[in-house]
Amino acid sequence: MPGVWIDARDRCIGGRGDMRVVLESSITLFDRAGPELDQGAALRLLSELVLLPGAWLDERYVSWAPIGARRARASLRVEATVVSGEVEFGDDGLPRTFSTERYLDTGAGQPRLVPWSGDYAEYRRVDGLLVPHRLVAHWHLDGRRVPYADFTVDTLEYDVREPFS
Repeated sequence: MPGVWIDARDRCIGGRGDMRVVLESSITLFDRAGPELDQGAALRLLSELVLLPGAWLDERYVSWAPIGARRARASLRVEATVVSGEVEFGDDGLPRTFSTERYLDTGAGQPRLVPWSGDYAEYRRVDGLLVPHRLVAHWHLDGRRVPYADFTVDTLEYDVREPFS
């Protein structure tokens, strides 16, 4: 509907996740926190660290275990929250997919764990780092991959000393 907007905040701070969705900055449609959102927010953070490749190497928070020639399990520890997922690498050695199980709120009042994945594509060099500029997230429901978020990064800057404009 033209002229109508929705503000959404989805965050993970100190291992705690919360989501708030507001219509027209006035009517709260969704405002939740809890263990399932903690898990989901931490998994999104882990999967999105591909945009900050140095963070994936920070052993204080992220650990890696090989699974095969082109797959590894990445685990993120933030406070008491620990999550993990499988990263698959392409022939070029770059991350191509992230997959795990994540809580999905089906609207029935009881979130359930379902397969969840993300794809990384359109790698470009930014300050000497190869970083994906397209990220697509999927729920896996009834044997189908259902995309629900498709992001293209326009601008990515590291170590900028002034506010983003």
